Amino acid sequence: MQNKFQRIITAVWQQPRFLAMFAIIWLIGIIISVGLVGFYQVRIAGMEETAQTKVALRAKEV
Repeated sequence: MQNKFQRIITAVWQQPRFLAMFAIIWLIGIIISVGLVGFYQVRIAGMEETAQTKVALRAKEV
């Protein structure tokens, strides 16, 4: 069973089309994850800034 499974994996792995598809999907996944992380970091930084400015404005009022 293990040998049959290994043969299937090597046969699929040797097909250049499958390898290209795998590489493209992998790259798209990395790009999307990096973009999401950057987007959330910017949003969190923006929220922290607005919170700080609100605190500063309240301090000026008092």
